[in-house]
Amino acid sequence: MFTCAACGRRATACPDCVNMMAVDPETGLPPDVAIVDGTATTIEPTPEARERSKTHPLCDACVTAAIVAGKTDMMTAEQRHRLRHL
Repeated sequence: MFTCAACGRRATACPDCVNMMAVDPETGLPPDVAIVDGTATTIEPTPEARERSKTHPLCDACVTAAIVAGKTDMMTAEQRHRLRHL
């Protein structure tokens, strides 16, 4: 079990297959994202933000939502698991 970095829900997935996202603990956001006028905006991350960032797991519901919205080309953990282990 893990807690999704995006939505905070508890989820399960193969530890080798779950998607991970870097999060800067100072902002709680990925190092290449900033909130500008209430909207998430892509920025060039600072070297310090990259260094501080730790990887956190993402649930398949959040990955699927990002895929549908056209924001990522990631596969879900279930899809990755099928490719790697089956």
